[in-house]
Amino acid sequence: FDARIIEVRPHRIEDELARGKVVIVAGYQGMSYKREITTLGRGGSDTTAVALAAALGAERCEIYSDVDGVYSADPRVVSDPKHLPELDLATLQEMAEAGAKVLNAQAVEWARRSKIAIYARKTGDLHTGARETIARDSASSRVRAIIGLDRVVHAQLDSVHFARMTATVAKLHLEIVDACFSGGDASCAIPLLNVPDWEEKRRALLEEMGEHVALHDGKAIASVVGSGLGSELGRVLSILAEQEIAPHALFSSPLRISATIDADRLADAQRALHTAFVV
Repeated sequence: FDARIIEVRPHRIEDELARGKVVIVAGYQGMSYKREITTLGRGGSDTTAVALAAALGAERCEIYSDVDGVYSADPRVVSDPKHLPELDLATLQEMAEAGAKVLNAQAVEWARRSKIAIYARKTGDLHTGARETIARDSASSRVRAIIGLDRVVHAQLDSVHFARMTATVAKLHLEIVDACFSGGDASCAIPLLNVPDWEEKRRALLEEMGEHVALHDGKAIASVVGSGLGSELGRVLSILAEQEIAPHALFSSPLRISATIDADRLADAQRALHTAFVV
């Protein structure tokens, strides 16, 4: 479950294409070196498509879903999100890793590595002029989007024990994001989107780490993603303060500012940040 692609061997597909056949490939799954069936986790079909496009030397990969491209926010949370007709792959990958559900982060990573353009379209919109989002390396834009990632655990611990924490998390097949250090203290977030057995893994993590780690459930991460964010941290903090939202942790980079907050305030944070940074 949630495996990563190591290599793609498209020889049989190439043979059938050479015969003029249309090839239909099952996505989301692969095979380990021990010939065990593996699955690629959420969005694995996107990853399969882009990885195959790269292996076949294609210039672009078209992804069809129930939405006509990428928006500046989740339409289920923000009432007036902007459609993004074009954006660069670096921004799209940052959006996917922050929790955007339109495209899988691993799929975008493959596209960046292989310099493949991704065309995100709505199923059935095959006519010329249909709305779409084109993501490619050559795109230059100042796109900004607001991403919400729910079902997050906030972990706090002594920085001396952080290496042990990362090793334990890896052993349990969990993921750490937005690690922060301040003096002798450390914190990080553990996303639970692909973790159906969290209670079992929570017990195992606490058994290994003992009193050295405190786990806080019921958290979420609100992120502003886009270019030119290096000096916007203070603005994000002010907007959250206006909503009486106190972040438990902050992460800042040139392409993303994220705040770990209580999950029940995630929608409020997304709407306020969208109004300030996108509308």
